[in-house]
Amino acid sequence: TKYVFDLKENDIYFCTADIGWITGHSYVVYGPLANGATVLMYEGAPNHPEPDRFWDIIDRHGVTIFYTAPTAIRAFMRWGDDYVKKHSLASLRLLGSVGEPINPEAWMWYHTLIGKKRCPIVDTWWQTETGAIMVSPLPGVTGAKPGSCTRPFFGVVPKILDDNGKEVPKGSGGRLFLTQPWPSMLRTLWNDDERYKKQYWSEIPGIYFAGDGARFDKDGYLWVVGRIDDVLNVSLVGYTNAGKSTLFNALTHAGVYAANKLFATLDTTSRKLWVEGGGRVVISDTVGFIRDLPHGLVAAFHATLEATAEADLLLHVVDSASPVREQQMREVDKVLNEIGAGLVPQIVVWNKIDLTGVAAEVEQDDYGRIARVRVSARTGEGLALLRAALAESARVREQNRAAGVRPDIAAGFELQEDPCR
Repeated sequence: TKYVFDLKENDIYFCTADIGWITGHSYVVYGPLANGATVLMYEGAPNHPEPDRFWDIIDRHGVTIFYTAPTAIRAFMRWGDDYVKKHSLASLRLLGSVGEPINPEAWMWYHTLIGKKRCPIVDTWWQTETGAIMVSPLPGVTGAKPGSCTRPFFGVVPKILDDNGKEVPKGSGGRLFLTQPWPSMLRTLWNDDERYKKQYWSEIPGIYFAGDGARFDKDGYLWVVGRIDDVLNVSLVGYTNAGKSTLFNALTHAGVYAANKLFATLDTTSRKLWVEGGGRVVISDTVGFIRDLPHGLVAAFHATLEATAEADLLLHVVDSASPVREQQMREVDKVLNEIGAGLVPQIVVWNKIDLTGVAAEVEQDDYGRIARVRVSARTGEGLALLRAALAESARVREQNRAAGVRPDIAAGFELQEDPCR
C-alpha cells in the first residue's frame, strides 16, 4: 500500500470497493490503516442521487487517492463527461485501477477526464488468492502503457510458460505463473487441501498457476489477457420484437422473463448454458432495448446491460420480416454505443426467415469474418449454422489468447511518461 499508492501523511484515500470484496479487505482496511492513512468509506450507489456522486465526494472531502474498477470507469464514460466537468477534482494526485485488465480507451479517459493528465495511474494486477498487489506501476518510477499492469512488485517473480512448462519469449502469449512465494499467499481452501493443490499447484508442480493468459512485451511490461478457463461470453441484443427470446430458448432452453416488451434472463444459475457442439461457448444474456425503461425495471436489468457491454461477442438479432428492421437496427446500435458496447464484435442474426422465404445461410464480410447468419428459431432452420459460427468465434478467440493478443488493444498506445517523474 505504501509504495504502490505513494502514501503521504496528508493523503485522503478513497477506495470504492465493497468492504466484503478482497479489495475492500486489503485496500480499504488492512493496508491503508496499517500505514496510518486517512480512509474515506462510502456505502451507496455511484449514481445516486446523480451520476456525479463520486466526483462530488472527491471535491467535498479533498480526496487525493482514488482507487476503483474498470467496470465502474466504463460506466462513468457512458454517463457522460458533463457530470465530471461539473467538479474540479483538483485534490486528486493519484488514480488506481483494480479488478480486471483495463482497456486502453478507458485508461485514456480516466487519465484525461479524471486525472487531468497530471495524475499517475496504478493499474494493479492481483487476485483474491494473492491477497495483495502483485504487479503494478510505482508512481514516479514506472512509465505507463494503457492496458498494461507494467512490472512486478518487489519480490514477485511472474513467468509466462507454455503448456510444457517452458518460458516463452517476449511478445509471445502463454500462461501466467508466480514462481516464488509471497507473504500474503493463500495457504489452502477451507477444509479442502486436495482441491487447493489441484487448483493452483498441479499445472506445473511447485509453481503457482494464476489461471490467466498473459505476455511480456519487448520492454518487459506484463499484459494480462484474461482467464484461461473463460468461455466465449455471448450476449443476444436486438429490438423488442426480433424473436430474441425464441432464439435464446432454441439455443439454451433457458427460461426468460418478459415485461413491457423488454426481455432479459433473470435466473443467474441457468442463464449460462453450454451451446451443444459449440465448444467453449456460452449464451449468457438476452436483452431487448426500449427507449424508456419502467422505473422498477432499471435496477433489475442494470447487471444484464453491464454484461452486454462486457461480452466477447454480440448476436444482434433482427426480425427479417419486419418492414422497419433497418430503423430498429440503427436504434439498437445507438444503445450499444451508449452503454459502451459499440466496439464488441457482432454477428447479425436474421431471424424468422420462415416468414420471408429466404434460405438459411452464413455470410462473411470483406475480411472473411462471419458477419451474418440467417435462421429461423421457430423451425430450427439455420441453427446448426449459427452454432458453427459461435464455435468458430470461440476458436478465433482461443487462438488470439494463445498468441497473447487482447482484442481491445488498439495499435498506437505507446509508453506514457509518469507525470510525477
